[in-house]
Amino acid sequence: MTLKQLTYFLKISETGNLTKAAQMLHMSQPPLSYQLKLLEEELGVELFVREAHNMRITTEGSYLVDRANQILALVNKTETEIRQLSSSAEIYINIGTVSSANHYLLPQIVDTFKKRYPKTIFNIYDGNSYRIMELLNNHVIDLGILREPFNRELYDCMKINNTPVLPHDETGDFFVAAGRPVFFPDPSLGEISLKEAVRMPLIVHRRYDELFMHQCEKDNLKPNVICLNDNIITSIEWVLNGVGVGIMPYTSSLLLRNPDIVVQKITPAFYSNLFLVWNSGAKFSKPLMQFIELFNSVS
Repeated sequence: MTLKQLTYFLKISETGNLTKAAQMLHMSQPPLSYQLKLLEEELGVELFVREAHNMRITTEGSYLVDRANQILALVNKTETEIRQLSSSAEIYINIGTVSSANHYLLPQIVDTFKKRYPKTIFNIYDGNSYRIMELLNNHVIDLGILREPFNRELYDCMKINNTPVLPHDETGDFFVAAGRPVFFPDPSLGEISLKEAVRMPLIVHRRYDELFMHQCEKDNLKPNVICLNDNIITSIEWVLNGVGVGIMPYTSSLLLRNPDIVVQKITPAFYSNLFLVWNSGAKFSKPLMQFIELFNSVS
């Protein structure tokens, strides 16, 4: 398996067509087809199902798409880091982040850092916490911004003090119920009890399901969950469309940006704080260390 073969493979998966892929790669179709055949023979699997005019990716092929992207990103990161050893012309910082941090916190940090190092280039990888941990483990990214819960023993980590949260609760990023006014007993209030919240049609990110259910079980409550999902943006969109009430951290509710949406703190409060994490023992450049320090100073 070569880097060139992985590049070819990704282009075929992107286009779903050998002819189009060959055109985009500025090569003829026969050598492209031959390289794909070599790759499949080496792996011992079919990466695509050949149809009349298209290439339909297999389960094994879908898995390789993700891995190939990570491999090529790591190669690019390595080349960049080696070049930086002999030149300070540009600084590359690779960060994986959950959506809520990319909404307000990370742009604030980046803006401050860019004033000190104008030639910095940021590679941002969005995803849920599991995705960010995978990228860290594979050394594709330098830093990750994760939400609790996660195993802190796996990484060096630093709790992030969320500026928008602090005026409301110094403990951290508390959970809220967010939805259209029609769902709330009293939309004018800033809080809602867990007992009241569980009666509403609830939309819950699967990442928080165990934590939320644990809170309900403590009070012998059975929540009316109508949707479990894998992306906080799904919760946001369903809330905006009036399908139900989203259970989410306060900073995630800031993504709603809609004055018609009611956001109430759930009581008794429970939390999911953000952490900046990196691989234990990682060696960072001076600029990257200063970038980490900004998460304390800016907050």
